[in-house]
Amino acid sequence: MKKCKRIALSFVCAVLFLSGCLGQDASVYGKQKVLQYVDSVCPEPYQLEGSALIQEDPDNMEYYFRTDRRELEFKANSYLSPVWIDGTKTSFYTREISCDYVEQVRQLYREEVKAVLKENDHYLEDHGWMYLSSFDDLEPVVETILEADKVYARELDYNSEEFL
Repeated sequence: MKKCKRIALSFVCAVLFLSGCLGQDASVYGKQKVLQYVDSVCPEPYQLEGSALIQEDPDNMEYYFRTDRRELEFKANSYLSPVWIDGTKTSFYTREISCDYVEQVRQLYREEVKAVLKENDHYLEDHGWMYLSSFDDLEPVVETILEADKVYARELDYNSEEFL
């Protein structure tokens, strides 16, 4: 009896899982859904500059945006992503949307933040982190991080504190 229940449960789980999956020739999310997603990621006013189908089978539609105030360019993609099970790619796909707005914002400040961090001897540029050898190192490292944080403070003109 237990074995039948396990098999039935496994079957139901498989059906539910695969019912949300699509084939390689399925359509991606449309423009309206992409704009809704971008609205949730980018609080700045922006304009859609254009779009292009950059890959077929499976589809990958790329949308190009520019913010109104600082003319920051960023992209969003609506694409089919393969479903992986235990490290094995299946023939099933799911619809996905991605947006690089946050990465583009960080890129604006990256070099300036690195310059501030390099001023501290504990910063390892190759790894992108700071190390502490003793508790005495804590205060200068914290001061350096707070200085780097001031660089990002300019972003408050465009985004909330929660964004930072």
